[in-house]
Amino acid sequence: MALPHVRQAQLLSSIFGSALDTYTPRSIALLGCDGGNGLEQLEGRDLGRVVAVALIRQELDRHGGEEVNTIGDQTLAIFDGAVAAIRCGCAIRDAVHGLGMAVRVGIHAGEVEYDDTTMSGITVFTGSRIMVVAQPGEVLVSSTVKELVAGSGITFTDRGTHTLKQLPGEWRLFAPEANSSTP
Repeated sequence: MALPHVRQAQLLSSIFGSALDTYTPRSIALLGCDGGNGLEQLEGRDLGRVVAVALIRQELDRHGGEEVNTIGDQTLAIFDGAVAAIRCGCAIRDAVHGLGMAVRVGIHAGEVEYDDTTMSGITVFTGSRIMVVAQPGEVLVSSTVKELVAGSGITFTDRGTHTLKQLPGEWRLFAPEANSSTP
């Protein structure tokens, strides 16, 4: 039952907006209540962040990706193949662009180490470092990934060689072309 004198929508909006500034989106649960859940009171910036998280998870599901972990505002996901990872990354980029937001996506392929709660290792670290090099709204892949998808029809723009922090040597990175989000 809604209690008008409590102003549920305004209270929840205030709490939820503050939580977005403090916690990762995965840390927040939305609770419905009679009289509204407060989302209609959120500023566009905050609501966009909630919708972006939902879009990312929707695209992961659609492309067979599995969210393994979130670190801050980063999502770590695994895929059965590099083509699916590229298509998912491009679809996420395109979906959040429609909200006026931009993501950076870094993709690398290789062996990973698993423990009880997450995965780690040089492959995960390299993917994260590639993401840091990406510009807002850009998907970047390593040359390893580019070679794995040869013959898939995905085309790339060479983004040159880069030094990735705490990784030896130079890494040639590539950006999938705009049509890479669909088969």
